[in-house]
Amino acid sequence: MMKNKEYLTDFLSAGKYGVILSIAVSLLLLTGGFLFQGFSLPEAFQVWRSGMCILSGISLFLVAGSILTKKSSKIDKHSRWREKFKKLNYESVIGTIAVIFILFASCADAVTRVIS
Repeated sequence: MMKNKEYLTDFLSAGKYGVILSIAVSLLLLTGGFLFQGFSLPEAFQVWRSGMCILSGISLFLVAGSILTKKSSKIDKHSRWREKFKKLNYESVIGTIAVIFILFASCADAVTRVIS
């Protein structure tokens, strides 16, 4: 039971970091899209959607590549990593963050469809 609780705590912590990172990236993409696309709100949302899709795809490729190497990552053994995540490895955390990015990208797509 204790082991499951540690996994759940680690996934919730990775999800929290994913949400924080997604919000920060979303604000950067929206601001950049608004400034560089002629102060057009629909164009800013288009940049937001495209950027979130690209970043989630890159992060999923990163996870797939690190799983295929079958080498133990040095970051998994680092003491500061184990302070934050007791059970999860690098691939699981980046994968969780990528899923959160995909959820934000789908929200961006829905907002873009409503605005356009």
